[in-house]
Amino acid sequence: MPAGNGSLSFLVIGNSYAANHGRLIVDDLKEHYGRMAIHTVSECEPLIDTKNYYCKDAHKLQQGFLDDIDTFKPDVIFLSARFIEPNVPIDGESVQDDVLYKSMMEKLRKYEEKVQKVFILQAFPRTANLQNLENARIRAGKSVEDYMDEAIEADAFPMRKRVEEIAKHCEKCVVYDLMNLHMVNGTFMVTNPVTHLHYFEALRHHTPIGLKLVEPLYRKLSDNFYGLMKSKWPSNLLTWID
Repeated sequence: MPAGNGSLSFLVIGNSYAANHGRLIVDDLKEHYGRMAIHTVSECEPLIDTKNYYCKDAHKLQQGFLDDIDTFKPDVIFLSARFIEPNVPIDGESVQDDVLYKSMMEKLRKYEEKVQKVFILQAFPRTANLQNLENARIRAGKSVEDYMDEAIEADAFPMRKRVEEIAKHCEKCVVYDLMNLHMVNGTFMVTNPVTHLHYFEALRHHTPIGLKLVEPLYRKLSDNFYGLMKSKWPSNLLTWID
């Protein structure tokens, strides 16, 4: 990875979103890092015991992420991962009682103790395969619209609550949230309402058009970087408000 212009070392880890969004971190935060590395493992989430048919032996691969930190010795890590099942219900009366939240915090502590700061991509809805969806609508004689209910396979509300709770109890964490950049009149858009181009491709990565949509968040992250390095709740939540 080419050297940046800064003095810190960055490591981006996660599933394929580490590579998909990693390019934005490389481009937009290069004033802050000198060394940079990206480790991506398809489907495997750093904070979740991803199901075996998605990610074989999640515990082993999470240990691999920790080993990478020990080897590369980054100052800052980015947990850049798409949450595969963002709609898993919260099972307690409060988020702190939730079994999955407790597991996420336990894993996070192992990362947190090794670095100066942990940046975590906030959850957002899981989209459908848009090409397949549109083809199915055409075959059924239905129109292809800017927004289609079936374009969202899973809402992200429960996981967003967990990640927000993490931000409250992790002094080294920053949560950055791209959700607002997709919202139009209260609706999470998966296509550009003017050009009708997709924001997501078949494997649910952001397309070049989608990356362009969310890039302002990474620029804002860069512009506020030094403040975020010292931030604690609630200033460690970074959203995009136009």
